[in-house]
Amino acid sequence: MRAFGREVFERGRFEKQNDYYTGFWIDLMRIGSVYWSFADVLIGLQVLFILILGSNACIRGTLTAGGFIAMLSYNMMLMWPVRQLGRVISEMSKARISIERLRYIMNSDLEEDREGAGEMPAGDIVFENVSYTYPGGTGPVLRSINLTIPKGSTLGILGSTGSGKSTLMYLLLRLYELDPGEGRITVSGVDIQDIRRESLREKIGTVLQEPYLFSRTLAENIGMASQNAEMKDIQEAARIASIDDAIESFTNGYETFVGERGVTLSGGQKQRTAIAQMLIRKPPVMVFDDSLSAVDAETDMKIRHAIRENTGESTVILIAHRITTIMDADHIIVLDQGKIREQGTHEELMEQGGLYRKIYDLQTAGVDVTASTYS
Repeated sequence: MRAFGREVFERGRFEKQNDYYTGFWIDLMRIGSVYWSFADVLIGLQVLFILILGSNACIRGTLTAGGFIAMLSYNMMLMWPVRQLGRVISEMSKARISIERLRYIMNSDLEEDREGAGEMPAGDIVFENVSYTYPGGTGPVLRSINLTIPKGSTLGILGSTGSGKSTLMYLLLRLYELDPGEGRITVSGVDIQDIRRESLREKIGTVLQEPYLFSRTLAENIGMASQNAEMKDIQEAARIASIDDAIESFTNGYETFVGERGVTLSGGQKQRTAIAQMLIRKPPVMVFDDSLSAVDAETDMKIRHAIRENTGESTVILIAHRITTIMDADHIIVLDQGKIREQGTHEELMEQGGLYRKIYDLQTAGVDVTASTYS
């Protein structure tokens, strides 16, 4: 708002909406006061009516004193529950909204594993003729993907927005499910449908382009991914992710409080914190979904070298728009409209002189490569 000089406009918009909302509450309170006042008068008249009729009946001998007292007692017992009925009805209309929200969560389909599903083995990850269409979609997002990722290797994935890069990883994590006839994904020859989801997601660490950080300290955000994380483990993960210098520059260091979604950190700091959060788990498969997009080229290179030196036999999958992020990968694929258009090492792709070489030349020349460049 300050950058665009919109303070006055936004303040006026807020006050207008606030007045509108306040007016509704005033009207509600006015109606409520009329209702309760009328109810008090009505109850008073009811008691008065019973007293007059009951006393008259006792004097005439048509009603005993005990019956009169019982009538008054029954009236008092029923009076307040009936009166509260109006409040219950009004509160039910408010509760209905909350119930709908709870119903949406409680009625969501459960993720159930196949009978006999086991642990995720260590080995090569293979995509066999994988195609995928979003539910209700008009066409496939992925088309006949055949890909082998050897254990301990690094795969680079390059592609435009909407080419299916992230979808490929969501299928691996079983966040999306393959329907019959859409191919299969295996780990060491075992179909991921026969692997428990909990085991699959525990052993595949993922860092997204827009990570989610909680309203806790930096140390807690990094360490929450591991139940037995100690401070030395948190510091080591931060060092590999190249966030340690930034953290130590803060007044409270690792005890610096991070706002909801990490609003107190820059984009690059959030991404590096999320990388540290994943690295502390030391998963055998690591997926970086364009998670280095907000850091500069020098920091990008530093993080990649640190990851390569410290991940051991872990399989690393790098998804990026910047070629410098993936050029050192053991194997690189270029996705275009859901298909693997080119693949090979950096040197092999450069020699082919295709799309990869075109993007490389544009990026090294300082040209901003947009999605249209891939077409």
